[in-house]
Amino acid sequence: MRILDLGLVLALGLGLCLELLLAATSLAAQPAAAATTAGQAGVVQPGQPAQPAAPGAGEGPIYDPSGRRDPFQPQARSSGPESVGEQRTPLQQFELSQLRLVAIVWEGSQVGTARAVVEDSAGLGYIMQVGTAIGRNDGRVTKIEQGRIEIEEWPVNVFGERRRTVLVKELDAGEEAKR
Repeated sequence: MRILDLGLVLALGLGLCLELLLAATSLAAQPAAAATTAGQAGVVQPGQPAQPAAPGAGEGPIYDPSGRRDPFQPQARSSGPESVGEQRTPLQQFELSQLRLVAIVWEGSQVGTARAVVEDSAGLGYIMQVGTAIGRNDGRVTKIEQGRIEIEEWPVNVFGERRRTVLVKELDAGEEAKR
């Protein structure tokens, strides 16, 4: 009984494969036959100049890129220092993830007198205060608090919309121990 079932399955499988093979070869032969019977439009005889093909003859749909942005070019920013022509500060050359908070300095008891120091991967330090421009996404330092700073950014998402994000950078554990 099992041998008959197995034989039946194999026979059906081989039959299906043969049918698919025949269908594929007949489909592959159709475009070649159509090209040879289409009046020999693309054939150039020796000694004759080549004739340009008529627009749309034998071609598929034509893509018209007018009014669409090139997907291989970076998106134009609607605002920010680059679009207005302003010079970017050294802090605006970095992604926020490339900077680490190393110190917060308080200049008395008045609110707003704190300064923060961030360091890049090369070990260069930058002094900031509330309102300092930072990062590539039009970021600004909005708060300097005990052991942390808050940065507000306006990155552009894939749809070209600007969304507000808030990032908090905290002092490294080793830096807090030095205080």
